[in-house]
Parts: sequence; C-alpha cells; structure tokens
Amino acid sequence: MGYYMRVFCTSENIPTLAEVESEVKKVVAGARFETDDSRHEVPWEGFEYHYNPSNQPILVELNVNDAPDSMAAEEIEEFIGEMEDVDDGPDKAQVTAHLGQTRFVICSQLLGDITEEGFEANDALFEFFVQKYGGMIQADGEGFYGAEGLLVDLS
Repeated sequence: MGYYMRVFCTSENIPTLAEVESEVKKVVAGARFETDDSRHEVPWEGFEYHYNPSNQPILVELNVNDAPDSMAAEEIEEFIGEMEDVDDGPDKAQVTAHLGQTRFVICSQLLGDITEEGFEANDALFEFFVQKYGGMIQADGEGFYGAEGLLVDLS
C-alpha cells in the first residue's frame, strides 16, 4: 500500500517535469524519473521517481485544483475537515488558510521498501516545491509541517 506524503502548493504556476527533474538531480545525483507524460508540458500526471536501483520507486502524482470535483479539491476538503478536531490557534489558522489557497498538490506514495535514502530523496523533491511554489508538507499519520517543524499534529 505505502505511506503517503503531500505538498500543498499555492503558486499559480506549475513546473514542467523537465524542470522538476533538473532541480532534484542537483541534490539527488542518481535521480531518474520515468513517465509517459511530456517533460515539457503542463499539467503532467505523474512519474516514477527512481532514487536507488535496489529499491522500488517513489510514485509521484500531480493533482490540480481546477474544479470542485478534482482530486486536489477533494483532498483539500478532507484535510480541512480533519482540522475541525484541532484546537484553534495560529498554527491551525495558518494551515487552514494555506489549504484554502492551494492550487495544486504533489502526492508521493512511498512504498514498503523505502529507505532513509528514499525519504531524503522525497525530501529533496518536496523542498523544491516548498521553496519555489509555496508548498506546505503533509505526512499521513503525522500532520502538517512548516519551516520550524510540525505545525498541526493529525496523528
């Protein structure tokens, strides 16, 4: 099944796969993306992120918040619903506001044989979206993360 992580991005612009791969390779030298999508067109659907030939790839998909019934819109609503159980405060307000401004979501499925190297490879991918596309990271069973660490605990 795997473990899921997401980065909720507020930017109106979505990078091409070629740009994402180029940036990730600056940090993860052996990174390789396999996809049937065009590397130079937006939006793209997804790719297999190979970080080590001995391990299964990280499965990555792009979900654009472009319609009320889009996968991204549904995920945003789901997480806003989960936030109802969190005590009110500035961190909850920050996460809720960010979710409301999200334009696209990058979702990674980390498969059963993920290693520390794989988590670091996924971090490199997500950090690109945090730094350049207004991203906020969410990890299943954990919560939402900001620059200073865990903002909202959803464990």
